[in-house]
Parts: sequence; structure tokens; C-alpha cells
Amino acid sequence: MSAPGYGDKMNKKVNLLEYQIPFSQTEYVQALLCSHFQESDLRECLKIEKKLAFSDLRAKAWYCPKEENRILVVMTLGQIFDDLIEEYEQKEELLLAYAAECLAMEALKKAYEMFGGKLYEIEGKYPGEYHFLDDKAMRNVPEILKGMEIGEVYCNEAFALIPQKTVIFLTEVSYEKNAECIKLCESCSQKNCSNRMEKTKKHLAALNYGYQRILGNGGNELWKKD
Repeated sequence: MSAPGYGDKMNKKVNLLEYQIPFSQTEYVQALLCSHFQESDLRECLKIEKKLAFSDLRAKAWYCPKEENRILVVMTLGQIFDDLIEEYEQKEELLLAYAAECLAMEALKKAYEMFGGKLYEIEGKYPGEYHFLDDKAMRNVPEILKGMEIGEVYCNEAFALIPQKTVIFLTEVSYEKNAECIKLCESCSQKNCSNRMEKTKKHLAALNYGYQRILGNGGNELWKKD
């Protein structure tokens, strides 16, 4: 989505939603199987639970009114997945690094799906379709984050968001529940988004960023913090 008005000074109230993402071992295993992990690898992948309790999965979503019926949202899963994936990569435990990436993607998907209900509890309105920022609009992200006074999220010189499982989007809000918000990736034009999930494809193409990090084909360059 283009960038009109994104650079305007944020002078409206910024609200924060923080909520737990319910996740089970069964859902984790199902996510791995859908990502073409072998059944023989599942026992090894369950070692993640020693580092990350599924009950610890949480999302934060800051939102700010942009217009009367439109809000700007910054959503993140925090640093927990970045740290876990980096730890596994440093130990060259690449199977676990990719399993953690799959878990993060499923958690982010749930965070999207839960956002509407959480927003309704506070505002009495539902979000509509999610409009993610395009490359041009992403150049305004440093100013957006500064204006919203979000200290937990920043972007590097390549305008990649840190923590990595962070997204920014606009959405219309209304008193009627809009089913389109659930189809956010299918309707979004940002085909190269690192957090994109193709509902109709049961292969790993939707997780290209995870491949890049594990296979070392340049994916890390974009996400350097320095």
C-alpha cells in the first residue's frame, strides 16, 4: 500500500493490546508436518519446548487512529523467536532453527486472527482487511515508530523491522465483523513479505525467509542489526 499521510506527526492516542497466543504441542507438530518435516524429525523438533514454553507465546499490537474509521497497527511477537533462532544457528542446529521459524509463523498467524476480537473488546469495532506497507511506505517506518513512541520495535538501515516477527499495517474498523481480515495474505499485494503465508499451499515456499537464514544464501544480510 502506498504511503500518503504515513509521515504525519502522530498526535493521536496510541493504544496497546497485549495478549497470550494459545498454542499446543499438537498444533506445533501439525505445523511441522504441513511444512514437510519428516516424522522421524519430530522428536528432535520437540526439544524446542525446553527453550520455549508454548504458554509464553504473546503478541503486542500498538494501534493509532489515522482517520475516523482507520487505524495504523504495529504488531510484534517480540524478541523471543529472534533469540531462539539465532541460538540454534550459532550451534548449527539448523533443523531446530527452521522448526522455530515454522512455530513463529504459526504464532504470527494466530496473532493476526486474534487481533480482531481483542480490538473489539476495547473499541467495540472490528478490523477489516489488512493493508501492509509497500517498499516505498516502509521508508517512513522510523518516523512512524518514533511518533508512536514504540521503543520495543525499530528498523535497520535496510528498513527491515526488528524484532523480525513484526508487521505494520493499516485497517479500516467498523461495527460489523469483516471476514476478509482472515484472508489477509491471500488478498495482500506484498508477495515478497517475509511473514507471508499461503493458505492454499502446503509447502515451504511461504517461509522463504526461513530458508534464507538456514541455507545462508544472503538472507541474513537484510536483517543485520548493525
